[in-house]
Parts: sequence; structure tokens; C-alpha cells
Amino acid sequence: MRQGGGDGTAMDLMIVEDDRKVRDALAEGLRENGYCVVAVGSAEEALRRLEDARPRMVVLDIGLPGQDGYAVLRELRQRYGGVRVIILTARDDIKDRVAGLDAGADDYLVKPFAFPELLARIRTQLRQRDTTATMHIADLEIDPVSRQARRGGIALTLTPLEFDLLRCLGENAGKIVTRDMLAADVWRITQRATPMDSIIQVHMSHLRTKVDGGRPDVPLIHTLRGLGYKLEHRP
Repeated sequence: MRQGGGDGTAMDLMIVEDDRKVRDALAEGLRENGYCVVAVGSAEEALRRLEDARPRMVVLDIGLPGQDGYAVLRELRQRYGGVRVIILTARDDIKDRVAGLDAGADDYLVKPFAFPELLARIRTQLRQRDTTATMHIADLEIDPVSRQARRGGIALTLTPLEFDLLRCLGENAGKIVTRDMLAADVWRITQRATPMDSIIQVHMSHLRTKVDGGRPDVPLIHTLRGLGYKLEHRP
């Protein structure tokens, strides 16, 4: 882990949480596990600290006083695309989860949560962040670091959630990706209800339009009815 965390120095994690007891407990637990941590209690303070140091990950509460957590998330996505973000929130409705992920969060953990689960998710997200290989499927490029995708050299305008869908398909290129896999990997839902099917279908339809709309003669995203989806080039 990197050392430091004061003004102007590197840090592994930034915690943005207005509940002091929760914030202090998270910071202590993460430091005990070897992470260099900065903990702040407001969006305004988080934005100030981001001017001095760029963390590898932000653990972000959405319900903050003053500006909410989405202000921090927007700034991170506009300026620091490679920083991973885990939302911590008491909001557990599917529409809230979709809103958080579509705004650019990489993961979404509902309070109350077990600290070991948060640790596991942090490790997973940091591994994904440190994976630098660009994926190539025919003339499609998927860059997991910059979170950019190009088709035929032309940049695709994807929402954060659409990029995560494409990344999941790219990591499993040539293989069937089921709706359960997408729900778990993109929406972080392991026990899903039937309504997720329609949500996944809508987002996949938008993604297919952006990826294949300019090359209808060479589609790369294929639907396997009753099974799921597959990203592959079929000559």
C-alpha cells in the first residue's frame, strides 16, 4: 500500500461519510488492513482534498449535508476517470441502485453492511482498476483504465453503466453472459427479482445501438434468447 495521506501526498482510499462514528470506524479498520486512508465528512471537504491528492478509490456516502455525494461522483468522473467509487447508502431500492451506478459508481453497498464484505469489494475494485490491458474485439476497443470505448477508431459515448456492461461482455468475449451475471457484476445484485430483466434489456438495447448502430453489417453484441448475451465477431 502507498504511504502518506496528508495534504499533497498520495493515498489509497478516501472515505466520505458524515456520520463521525461510522467514518472513524471505517478509517481505523481500513488502516489496520494496510490502507492509507483520508476520511472527510462532507462533499465540500472531499472536493478540496481531491485538488491535493488523487486516491485510488473513494468510499462515498450519498446522503451528505450540503452538497450530496453525487457532487463528488460527478467531479471524479469528469476529472479522474480511473478512480474507483463504492457508494455506501441506506437507499436499497433498485431505482436508487441504478441511479448510483449510472452516475458512475463502480459498486453499491447498502447500510448496514459487514466490514469484511466492504474489504472484499475494495480488493475486487482495486484489482479491476489495476488491470490495464485494453480489450480488442474486431474493430472494438475497450479500455478499462480510461473507461473509454472506440469502434472503428471512433469514440463511443457511453454512460458509466453502459461502459460496465460492455466491460463485462468484453471480459467474457466469445462466451455467454447471462442476465444473472450482468445483475451481479454490473448492478451488484446477487438475488434479483424479475423486474431486473426489463432493466437489463433496456440498457443492453441502448448499448447495442451505440456499439453496433454505426456498423449494422457487422454486429458484435448478440442476444441468445433465453440464455443471455455474447460479444463476438462473427465473420
